Amino acid sequence: MKPDLSGWGATLLRPLPGGARSRLWLCERAGSWFVARAVHEGETGLRWQDRVQAMAGRCGMTVARMVPAASGAFARGGVVLEPFLVGTPAHGADLAALAPGIARLHRATRDWPQRPGYRAAMLPHGLAARLPVPLGRVAVVHGDLHPGNLLRLPTGRLALIDWEEARVDAARLDRMALAQRPSLAAEVVACWHAEPARARRLARRAMAGATAPA
Repeated sequence: MKPDLSGWGATLLRPLPGGARSRLWLCERAGSWFVARAVHEGETGLRWQDRVQAMAGRCGMTVARMVPAASGAFARGGVVLEPFLVGTPAHGADLAALAPGIARLHRATRDWPQRPGYRAAMLPHGLAARLPVPLGRVAVVHGDLHPGNLLRLPTGRLALIDWEEARVDAARLDRMALAQRPSLAAEVVACWHAEPARARRLARRAMAGATAPA
């Protein structure tokens, strides 16, 4: 199904690859490229995400913030619009460069309300002990930090994309991801909301003694 881009006055160009949990399309408006992304979230959740991305920008990170439609809403017809960032894929070693900005984001959002419709992960009994570090203090986390969500821009800066899993949760989850410390228990927490079936499957493996994500 083609997205309705009339709310932005944009023209659909073609589908884009990627988007593990949502469909993506390349579109054009006033001579600039944008990405239309399918969403299933309500407007309150999207406004929460926009507030987080604004804070991430103030913390020194480069992000692609959603573009409101002419009505002022972020979503129309089940899609949102974001700037298309031209860049090259990042590498695992690039994750460490995000650490200062992520730490500032965590400090700035310790008292933030939870994203509407989300909740912090609640691990099955005994599984938290299998995390490489305790869960500890909560704050807004990106929740999906890996090289596939990083772009190296022509300026040399790194852009962090895909904030769909951002939520208030254990800040150490982001820090473990930045350190690239694989843990089945950490993976269970990371996909608890977006992929509950996978989270339950991984939780069973972790409780059985497995040590690496699958």
